[in-house]
Amino acid sequence: MKGQYAKFFTLLSDPTVAVELQAYMQLNKWAMDPEKLAAFSANKLVPTVADKYLHNITQNEMPCGLNKHMEYELFPRIHLKVGWGVSLATAR
Repeated sequence: MKGQYAKFFTLLSDPTVAVELQAYMQLNKWAMDPEKLAAFSANKLVPTVADKYLHNITQNEMPCGLNKHMEYELFPRIHLKVGWGVSLATAR
């Protein structure tokens, strides 16, 4: 029921912004180490190493990249000023 208030608005409610963020997430490569990504994709990494690698990508690398994209590219394009910025929790 959270967010069901009639005057509640979020940028993700805007279809243009939602599509832009989805496209950004799909078009970017999120692995700093291509060899490790290949081993991860082929299930050749030890499970603990694979979990650590996946955690780093999903909890640090992707939210930071999305955060920068929103603040420096998306918001200026739609004429929004960034006050405090977007937190990493929101980006996740």
